[in-house]
Formats: sequence, C-alpha cells, structure tokens
Amino acid sequence: DELALRRKLPEARLYLSSGMENPLARLLSRFGYEFSNVYANISSSPVRGLDGIVQIDTLKTPSVQLDEIRFDVSSDIDNTSYELKVANGKDNPQYSFTARLAGEMLANGSSATLTIDDKDGRRGIDIGLSALMEADGIRMKIAEREQILGYRAFRPNEGNYVFFGKGMRVAADLKLQADDGTGVQIYTNDDNLEALQDITLSLHKLDLAGLLSVVPYTPDITGV
Repeated sequence: DELALRRKLPEARLYLSSGMENPLARLLSRFGYEFSNVYANISSSPVRGLDGIVQIDTLKTPSVQLDEIRFDVSSDIDNTSYELKVANGKDNPQYSFTARLAGEMLANGSSATLTIDDKDGRRGIDIGLSALMEADGIRMKIAEREQILGYRAFRPNEGNYVFFGKGMRVAADLKLQADDGTGVQIYTNDDNLEALQDITLSLHKLDLAGLLSVVPYTPDITGV
C-alpha cells in the first residue's frame, strides 16, 4: 500500500536548475535533444513522503516538440497526490493541446484522471479510473460520472469493474454508452469456471478517427 511504499523512501533531496549553456545540454544536443530550461526540486522522506516539482520548458527531440512539461507531487499524512501536465501553445509547429494526468496514491490503491483539451480549449478526453487492492486481486473501475471520449459524453454503468484475481482469472462488467447509442462493453461469463480469461469486447458505432483525433502524436486510424 501507499504507506508501506513510503516507508521505503530514502531521506533525500534533489535540486537541479539548468539552461541551454552547459555541458549536459550540449551533449544532449548532439543526439538531437534540446531544452530551454530544466528545473527540479524534489524531497523524499520515509515519514513525509514525496514533495516537489519538475519542470521542462521547450523540449525538442528528433520527432516531437513539447513546450511545457510539469510534474507536481505532494504528500499528506495518508496519501500522495500528483499532477503531470504536458502542453503545447498555439505557435507549436506540430500540435496545440493541454493534457493533464492527476491522481492519488491511496492506502489500498490509486486513482487517476486524464484530461486533454485541444487548441481551442475544447475538452476531448476526460476519463477517471481507480484501481483498488482487495484480498484476492485488484479491482479497476471507471468513475461513475460523465466521461468524455473523442468530444463525446459517455456514462458508465453503475458498479462497473474489471477484476484481476489471483491465478490470472479476469472478471469484468463494464459499459460506456453515449446518448446516440455509441458504446463500449467489456464483460465476462463468470459462470465458466474452467476459463481464466473468458472476455468479450463489444464496440457499437465507435468512431476511432474521432476518438483518436484529440490525442496528440497518435497515428491516423479510421474505422467504426
């Protein structure tokens, strides 16, 4: 659990501030990697947990340019929360977007929410997940609120889950459905005790191009 992991942390602090004019930056540029600024200030403690920030501005690789990467982490007495932000401004030559992954490490699991906004600020992705440890496995579920996939609103079924049990057995009852009937369903036949992974995936009117259009740097894929 989160507190058990915390107790294994060392007592340490990392501080780094770097611009473009230094040996490390010049070495990375020889391999096609450049950045305008890197800043990190992270503290670690088996009692207080993790706290701090890492920020990279204008990271360029041979195929990707990211204007801002920022990671924040903080801990209280019980939980550790984090947020990863990746953003490109409107002048970026590739994609303009803002993506955030925010979550918590809990006593018996973790939760996370992923959002992606396009260049106009429209929300194309907003999905929340949790994974909780149980006595005989791990239970994952989608938050029982409106989810957004490819700009389209979906509602998950109440009590949805995908359960990964001991002995590699999988059980699932998960449905996402939009008002126009577009949907995704994952379910298992739990009466079949001989099969470990008796899983059925059903897609109905799902527009893959629309779903992936908001996700930067994904290949062009079409299909319904």
